[in-house]
Amino acid sequence: MVFKLTREGAYGYISILIAKSPNIITLSNIVEADESIDIETAISKGFLNPGYSILTHVKKISDVDNSINSFYRDVFNRLMDFMPNPYRVYVKYFVEVFDLDRVVSTFFSIDKSRLESKNTMGFLEPLIEYVIYGKKPPEDLMQYVVCLDRERKVLDTVKCLVEKYIGRVTQSLDQIAVFESVTSSYGLFHMFSQLRLYRYIMNSKLLGEAKYVEYRYRIGKTVVPQTYVYKVGEFIEKLMDYAEKNPLMINVYEYRFLHELLDTLKYTPHSLIDRLTYFLINKYYEVPFIRYLALHSYKWC
Repeated sequence: MVFKLTREGAYGYISILIAKSPNIITLSNIVEADESIDIETAISKGFLNPGYSILTHVKKISDVDNSINSFYRDVFNRLMDFMPNPYRVYVKYFVEVFDLDRVVSTFFSIDKSRLESKNTMGFLEPLIEYVIYGKKPPEDLMQYVVCLDRERKVLDTVKCLVEKYIGRVTQSLDQIAVFESVTSSYGLFHMFSQLRLYRYIMNSKLLGEAKYVEYRYRIGKTVVPQTYVYKVGEFIEKLMDYAEKNPLMINVYEYRFLHELLDTLKYTPHSLIDRLTYFLINKYYEVPFIRYLALHSYKWC
């Protein structure tokens, strides 16, 4: 039986998890420099804590993604186990973003007969099974199903999915607002989620699925300070240039754009929600960088 922590205990717990997490700027520098560093070397150099050594046990390159997904799924499930409500719900809804891109790519795949509901964190796996097999998902995920209509255009489908995701997360933030201020987390989450929309749109354009796109597309209600909206709008134009030069570096540049504002969340006195948001957004960018290190265990990389 798992006992939920108090808010004070949860604050201490998430602080420990943050302290044990790698410096994402350091990881992004490794990726940008295309250094031949694998998980084992990163641990020996102090870039990663020894807990990441479990990722060195993968025998086949085809198992890398499953191993990474399993590793982070365990991290998030333990986090949910210990978080008191409504913080647990916030984590539950936030981490759906790790599978959202797979839902989008699966939905727009031409031949679904060859697809499998694998290589996901598992948080939206029932939704992917719905797209592939037509299997009805749990009631909690039915909000997303209305977006998955074949008559919708690419942009409308992506926008709908991201809106549903935002709605779920912000609903939990509204519940947390009873206990503490959520203003900073709300702003950073909306910047983060808008970037997800832009990235999905960019991917569609690069794949030829959407020829004309308005990149300053806005989603959700006008509740975010305009400074956040403008910052994202300005950055996405630069991101398009980055994508044309080197698509593999998009995560690097995107994280660096968010980094300075994101770091302010870590220093909000006694704010559990700000620490949670800081941790979760950092983990989102950590995953592809860890995958880069994991793949460097194989000679062809």
